[in-house]
Amino acid sequence: MSENRRLVRTVLVSTLALLLSLGTAGVSNAASAGKAGVFACPQSGQRFQLSGDTTKRVYLVGPGPAAYAVPNETVYFQLWNTWDGISVWPRDTVSSCFGGVRTWSNAYLVRKDGTNAVYIYDSWAGAFRWIPDEATFNKYAFAWNKVLVVTYTPSPVGGFWS
Repeated sequence: MSENRRLVRTVLVSTLALLLSLGTAGVSNAASAGKAGVFACPQSGQRFQLSGDTTKRVYLVGPGPAAYAVPNETVYFQLWNTWDGISVWPRDTVSSCFGGVRTWSNAYLVRKDGTNAVYIYDSWAGAFRWIPDEATFNKYAFAWNKVLVVTYTPSPVGGFWS
């Protein structure tokens, strides 16, 4: 009887050890799939906040491997209508995925009166960037009603936004 209990315990311990190692292997493989080596990174067009951050700072993954920090609600609501669509990511997302941020202290959307071309003022670069089409505009979930109609022609010194 005692030998049977030992055998059962041995089988249970072995099974538990096997299950734990398989579970850990699965987590390990999934975790290394991201650019950061710990988790997958947010993709272009995504807005996110960092877990545990008590500020209302929102980050936008822009074209290329760039993250733009929208520092406050005033700037945020110059680009979007609601907080909908914001995901929460681990605290080290910015440093692990992007190596830093470009802060938009005053980003806004403009269109010259009588034209359809929309530009975003990229305050980090100090330049207007042309948004090439409606699909790109929608990819970043910008709000059409936030586009300011202006009489001047924005000069897209900073290139285009895609």
